[in-house]
Amino acid sequence: MIKQVLLLTLFIHPIPAGIVYASALNETRVNISISNAAGQPLPDLHISMDLYFYEVIAADQLEVRGAFSDGCTTDEHGACSILVGETQDLLLRGSLDLGEYGSRNLEWHGGALDVAWRCVGCSDPN
Repeated sequence: MIKQVLLLTLFIHPIPAGIVYASALNETRVNISISNAAGQPLPDLHISMDLYFYEVIAADQLEVRGAFSDGCTTDEHGACSILVGETQDLLLRGSLDLGEYGSRNLEWHGGALDVAWRCVGCSDPN
């Protein structure tokens, strides 16, 4: 069984339990860094991201406004970034997928989202 630990580093606003929000900026970007259990960066890993954009109509009602898919490959520092664009006033839900190493769900209101993923089951880069 492969285990991963996900640590999200965010600009936090008061939030309801179980939901992660990032600060609302004009440009939405997901910055990802991945390391193995020893903290060594994992280069050359492909990460895919799928998102859906929602408008919050009421506390219990969302309306889909679009979708987005893209990916990136980590550099020698185990980092990469995916630019989503402007998503003002929309709720974003989706996932990051590391293939055989698993995936993580995301939910935030746009802006910069920094994801530091310590992948316990990932291979040593050497």
